[in-house]
Amino acid sequence: MTAVAAVHGGADALAVYSTATYRVRGLPTALSFLPYENCNQVAFDALAEVMGALPQENRPPVIVGLGAHNPVENLSDLIRKARDLGADGVLNEPFISIYGEEIASTMERAGLGFGRETRMLEMAGEMGLATFGWAFNADQAATLAEIGVDTVGAMAGISRNANTIDLEKEIKRLGDICDAAKARNGSCRVLGHGGPFTSPETIGKLLAQTELDGFATGSNIEREIVHHAVCEAVSALKRSF
Repeated sequence: MTAVAAVHGGADALAVYSTATYRVRGLPTALSFLPYENCNQVAFDALAEVMGALPQENRPPVIVGLGAHNPVENLSDLIRKARDLGADGVLNEPFISIYGEEIASTMERAGLGFGRETRMLEMAGEMGLATFGWAFNADQAATLAEIGVDTVGAMAGISRNANTIDLEKEIKRLGDICDAAKARNGSCRVLGHGGPFTSPETIGKLLAQTELDGFATGSNIEREIVHHAVCEAVSALKRSF
């Protein structure tokens, strides 16, 4: 439903990934990295549903989020399956960096961290797919730009209500991430995402004060807006009695 509505609203691209599936279930997105389900199978199941619901002509590109951290999963096989299901591109989601420096460092030492996410994106590009890489800091952005990803996502973290301090701090931080990517690869697109940027006003301020090329939406157009719309519809109905 979200994908079709986004297309009708003029979305330039669609992303399908496991954390979004948990989000629309009303569950924490952190579940995607825990062993209760295979995050990639969750993404593939959602991808099949989305591809079946979208018009086959004049649809925007569809990018699927793949987790690169399972040591028994072959990255080439994952990417090939995504392509066979109709995906036009791949992004690194779930991403290890959201879980904190301690876990990220432990996984990196095991060869299963951000470096493996980067390798997956590099392989996807070599296989002819579009690539979108999430970066939590300037160093990650520079690395992604250097390997030639098409788009870097400047990540402000989990979406939350804005306050003035958060907003100004995050505008600067995302601007620094953007600058680092473009300094390494001038043709790389950089999109903002998450954090306190949950409204047209805050997103507009972010784009006006940085060199970001656009914004990748998430819960602000998928979970929150549905929650408020359903609440208002039910409340209005009750008021009519």
